[in-house]
Amino acid sequence: MRKISTLLFLLLAGLVSYAQTAEQEPNDSFSTANYIANDNTKTGNISSGSDYDNFVSLLPSAGTVKIYVKATNTGVASSWISLIVYGGNYGQIGGRYISGSTSIAAGATVYDTLTLYGGGIDSVFFQYSAGTTFSYEFKYKITEAGINDIEPNGSFALATLINQHETKSGLIKYVANGIIDNYDFYRTKTPEDGTLKIYVSATNTSGANNWL
Repeated sequence: MRKISTLLFLLLAGLVSYAQTAEQEPNDSFSTANYIANDNTKTGNISSGSDYDNFVSLLPSAGTVKIYVKATNTGVASSWISLIVYGGNYGQIGGRYISGSTSIAAGATVYDTLTLYGGGIDSVFFQYSAGTTFSYEFKYKITEAGINDIEPNGSFALATLINQHETKSGLIKYVANGIIDNYDFYRTKTPEDGTLKIYVSATNTSGANNWL
């Protein structure tokens, strides 16, 4: 029983350590960014000046990216902490001051959720900076994950074949490596003369009113 209990403890400890791990320095640049997996938590400490904490992940699927942040001002004066998010082409795709404030009181803890809509399968970098010392923890999760169509199919020449009575699923206007998927083309050859009926269902995952 003691051996089983010890083994169970080690397994649980391993799961906890995997689910929440501390940053590893140096991680001041994209090339030294720490890896973070979907729905795993990273913890870190950051100071003011030229200190940057960078993390990177490969999104496991296309969808809406939600980033959950908890930060505590460990300095002696009110200040700020920010998170900037970059895509695989190093272009900025989101970010802001955590909690929307540039004056978080010394000793205060704040929480924030950043939402990025229309994320394709891509590398994503998370970069923290601050005006004083902060401790923080964060994780991201993919929500509203969708089934992408076969790319590239952005022109008549690259149109995807769809047969009669076949259902195709796809995503449009999602961004990967800085490229927006603006068009999805499909083609078919009707087997006989007659009326052509096309049945479509669509979900707006952009976070705002829009059209398809």
